[in-house]
Amino acid sequence: MSLTSLVTQHPGHATQLLHELNLAAVDLLVFVGGDGTVYEGLQGLLTRPDWDVARHLPLAHVPGGSGNGLAHSCGLRDPATAAFAICKGVVSPMDVASVLQPPNRRLYMMLLATYGMMSNLDVGTEQLRWMGDTRFALGALWEIGKNESYHASIAWLPPAEERQQTSQPCCSDNRSNGALNGSSSSKGPSHDHRNGSSSAAGTGTDVEGQYVQIQDFPPGPDLPLLQQLGHLPLTVPQQQPAPGAITTSSSSSSIFPPGWQVMHEPCQMWSLINPP
Repeated sequence: MSLTSLVTQHPGHATQLLHELNLAAVDLLVFVGGDGTVYEGLQGLLTRPDWDVARHLPLAHVPGGSGNGLAHSCGLRDPATAAFAICKGVVSPMDVASVLQPPNRRLYMMLLATYGMMSNLDVGTEQLRWMGDTRFALGALWEIGKNESYHASIAWLPPAEERQQTSQPCCSDNRSNGALNGSSSSKGPSHDHRNGSSSAAGTGTDVEGQYVQIQDFPPGPDLPLLQQLGHLPLTVPQQQPAPGAITTSSSSSSIFPPGWQVMHEPCQMWSLINPP
């Protein structure tokens, strides 16, 4: 067996290495590090022109970082167990999700997406890596002490069987209203979203500076659900509804086809951190 070792030298280096990798000379990729190392490698593989070939390359994770969430999710809680699994050579498929950030950024994930407190306790403790996973507990205590709220708008597409049980659309299909509730117009660089304007799906009206079309994002694996939308808001709503207020369907649901559901009622969400 031939083994080639590539050592990363700086943030983003794993992405660069795998973007330039000769796939014909590789049978298996083994990441020794944390979730960030695997994440960078995934970006390098799926942003290649031949991503459809690269996605079939088996990956393995030997835990060597702070959290090692992916390895733990696969039952590989220590390097010895991971090495044993690699020697067995059993390959299992894994789902990968796309994350789109307007105006034209596309990322890939295979573990989870976090927002608010969970993101801050990770990114905000980068300087404490020498502490191992204890840094996450300290970051969580710090975030709880800050007592800050993070606002978000949530929409989802229910399973087909649930949509068939009702004859009424879950959301308003009124796309003539070009802005989400409280969103502001923002023109960006011409190469990002077609000179700052895009056409709202379902209408012949240009909504200047407020939407970006799905096809403006980098190519990659299919986006069957998001393709139904045609476009996404370019800016995040700047105004938050008052406590107890309910937004109207015509404003908050304007970009969603029938069948999509939008959470209108305000709610609070708390994160629970489970120790390994």
